[in-house]
Amino acid sequence: MKTSDPNLSDKTVVLVVEDDSDVRHGIVLELSERFEVFEARNGQQGLSMALDLIPDIVVSDILMPIMDGVAFCRALKDKPTTSHIPFVMLTAKSSIQDQVESLECGADYYLTKPFHIELLEACIENLLRSRHLLQQQMADQIKQWDHTSTSSHPQRSFIDTALKAIHAHLTDPEFGVEQLGKALGMSPRSLQRKINAVCDVSPSQLIVEARLRHGAKLLSSTALTVLEVAMESGYRNPSHFAQTFRIHHGMNPTEYRAQNSGN
Repeated sequence: MKTSDPNLSDKTVVLVVEDDSDVRHGIVLELSERFEVFEARNGQQGLSMALDLIPDIVVSDILMPIMDGVAFCRALKDKPTTSHIPFVMLTAKSSIQDQVESLECGADYYLTKPFHIELLEACIENLLRSRHLLQQQMADQIKQWDHTSTSSHPQRSFIDTALKAIHAHLTDPEFGVEQLGKALGMSPRSLQRKINAVCDVSPSQLIVEARLRHGAKLLSSTALTVLEVAMESGYRNPSHFAQTFRIHHGMNPTEYRAQNSGN
């Protein structure tokens, strides 16, 4: 079992939850060639590890002691911190009722044992491609976001909540990742993994994006000075604001205002 911090690895983090040690070790051995793999013996342990690691993918058996795969999947999908994590259910049960139960609890794939490891890897690759598409959609949502944005989609709703928390503290230069985590009830580490998985950006990048979008809006729609815009966007130092603004927009605040005033 890998024990290194997933935040220090570029590999996809997979959590394998299976009570049969032989089956579990076999899956871990095969997947470890391509992914950063962690393992748990039952759903309860798996849920605890998932909340700590925020893995990219969960692969879980359905029949386990203490907490079975259905209860584990449901608990994972019910928590905002982990609701985005794709879930692959493994089981020796093959009835339609069992498959329906697995999908109703939120599982993304249902594989019947015995299965070939290549099939599991293909499922993981498909889920990663779907996540990439979600990240692109979230990037567009961030760019177009305003205070009236609402969504029933759990991940879009999460980003709406995060952006609203950031905008509520835009003038506070001390508002950073730790403060955002507290506002969302998440540890900085969990917040990092969650936002990166959903948006492919870090929480600090999300905060900077929100500050600069607000600054750009003020420059184009108000007569505030650049110093005042910087302060309203959470920057004590107008030079730092101007430098960051140039990196993001390709021009300084004065040039941006000249090109976009009245928009």
